[in-house]
Amino acid sequence: MRDKILQKRDILDKFITRLTKLVLFPFQPSEEVVSGFFHLAYNLNVRFSRYEQPEDLKSSLKYCRYLRDNFHSLDAFDIPRVQFASLLVQVLANNLKFGSGDIIYDMEEMVTLIPEVLASEAVVSTHDSRDAISAFTAAVNQTEIFRRRDTQQVAERVIQMLREATALKPDLQVSFALACCLDARFQMTHVIEDYEEAIAIADKIVAAITPGDSQTRDDVVRLIVDLVAARLNSYVDPEYLEDTIHRLRVLLCLPCHDPPIVPSIKRTLEHSRFQDSRLVFQFRLLILFGKSRQLMNCAIFATD
Repeated sequence: MRDKILQKRDILDKFITRLTKLVLFPFQPSEEVVSGFFHLAYNLNVRFSRYEQPEDLKSSLKYCRYLRDNFHSLDAFDIPRVQFASLLVQVLANNLKFGSGDIIYDMEEMVTLIPEVLASEAVVSTHDSRDAISAFTAAVNQTEIFRRRDTQQVAERVIQMLREATALKPDLQVSFALACCLDARFQMTHVIEDYEEAIAIADKIVAAITPGDSQTRDDVVRLIVDLVAARLNSYVDPEYLEDTIHRLRVLLCLPCHDPPIVPSIKRTLEHSRFQDSRLVFQFRLLILFGKSRQLMNCAIFATD
């Protein structure tokens, strides 16, 4: 009920102001004040998510770190550790997405926190933990963690942590986060093992999606299109081409609630067919010219 009330910005603003007064005038480390700090940080992050005021994000992160550094046993103040860890992951992820954070330091901190987010038996069904995993995945996708040389060590730790989390507690959202990380690394390194691991995860997610979960289906369809398009651009292999065309045709048969996905699938499919026909043409030239590589390359160049 309270979340519905706080949908209105004026009420949310007044609630944040009241919490600020509670924790600052005067400060006593009582349960009420510490709880007030937590709810202040939480609601500042809510307001930032809706209205993107940079000061809200900065203050939310400051209060979260203050609580982390000064109150190691938040459970004693009736603040569940998993709930606090979920909030801090969301704030750190937002900080990275909007270019305010240190990509190595903040990502290392999230890698440490994610196992705590996944520690609760009820984590897969809680709103806060799901938001945390979603925010973490978005931060990975929207930052340069897999593009920079100085971030490769933390990038590897991100992937390893998600592999361990997926093995310990299988969950579609955590699996999707891992597949997105592998996809991002494959885009840069073109190591086929990353593609194969990511596409296998994506296939399992597609098989497990419930009929009403259109958002997850659309997300994983986009991921598969991204993966097969990247492989298409990285490898010229008849088996890969055949697999790509088959996968894209299957995707076109799935119900889709995100209109831009269908044109993207069709564009990739057309590109696949072009690559397929070009590969057949090159094979015929190879038969025609035999071992004369120079003549074959001249013929290919003439048709491009």
